[in-house]
Amino acid sequence: MSLCFGIKTLCDLSMYFIYAQLVCAGFGVGFDVRAPLALLAAAGGLCCALRGRGRLRFAPLAAVPLCLFWLPGLAGALTLVAPAAYLGVTAGRRLFQIEYSECCDGFRRGALLLLPLLALPILGAGELAARVALPLAVLYLACGVLLLRMLRHEPAVLSQPRFILLNSAVLALVLGAAALLSSPAALGVFKDGVGWVYQHIIVPPLMLLGYLAAGLMWLLMRLLSRFDRSGSETPPQDGEMDLQDTPLFDDIELVQIPDFLKALATTLFIALCIFIAWRVLRKMLGRRAGPRTGPAVVETRGAAGQSLRPERAPRLRPRDPRAAVRWHYGRFLLLCRRLGIALTRDATSETLAGWSKQVLPARPVDRLRELYLTARYSEQEITRQMADEAHEAVREMKKQMPNGL
Repeated sequence: MSLCFGIKTLCDLSMYFIYAQLVCAGFGVGFDVRAPLALLAAAGGLCCALRGRGRLRFAPLAAVPLCLFWLPGLAGALTLVAPAAYLGVTAGRRLFQIEYSECCDGFRRGALLLLPLLALPILGAGELAARVALPLAVLYLACGVLLLRMLRHEPAVLSQPRFILLNSAVLALVLGAAALLSSPAALGVFKDGVGWVYQHIIVPPLMLLGYLAAGLMWLLMRLLSRFDRSGSETPPQDGEMDLQDTPLFDDIELVQIPDFLKALATTLFIALCIFIAWRVLRKMLGRRAGPRTGPAVVETRGAAGQSLRPERAPRLRPRDPRAAVRWHYGRFLLLCRRLGIALTRDATSETLAGWSKQVLPARPVDRLRELYLTARYSEQEITRQMADEAHEAVREMKKQMPNGL
């Protein structure tokens, strides 16, 4: 779990440092956050590893002032305040519990926060985006996918040495790739590659379309001249162009393409790459997904499946209201497992609600059960408001969970 929390810290702080560096660069202050980011993630993981050692869990926070060697000046110190407070509050309140559903929601919101960065090339800050935002965006996406894949395993698997070793190696590769992307040599290669794609892939089709449009216009004018009712050819007046005597494509001067169009083409290319990467990451998350099983809680005895595993919620919260209600009920089943409630084959949602009411508040449990039965076993229309009510019921139950669960 300490490795998972270190990766989660790396994800959260990478998104923060993207915009912190952009703001500081706008004021003319630049600094390198690669070493502080790795140090803060390691400190967060060590605090999680020492969570049961009393005040000793605060010892890794002594590494936070070392970040001032890489974040010099007043701007660097102010930038370091938020991460330090984040780690301090987390260690003080022992907020080390990581849930798969919350990480899914956070990963989706973080991916949306990366979309405004596409406007930087259009605004003339393409080099700044490549030097500052691109490496940390790669780090955020890669570590987010790695964290979600790790949290899909049971807690006993997360503590196995082989599992920790393999994922630590993957994390090291991710950090190395992000550091490589932020180096001047890699940025130069990336810039040359984008320029080559623009000159040899984007420009030729645009030029071809321009020639085709000009050719069609010339052909149309020739046809119009043949069907001229006057039937006589009048010499061109001063200032007019004779299409027969003056070739259309002679003495064409090459016009310099505006910088705005270059920036727009670069932005569209980056957006296409992000879309392809997003599709690949979603495939990676679903590659090892097991087969769907029947629900672990049914309304009749003996009708449940052979597996003792609870109903597995989808990887991300569905957009369909009916599926969203069942997804939130799956989160409720996970809360019951954390409370130690055994999900047996002969258990029904009524008996499960009775067991959970001994610890959780009764009103949200009953409301969530009512919504689940409606969404699972009836043809009644499920509205977005009902899905929001299920979400609020699970949130209210999580607030009433005992400390340490």
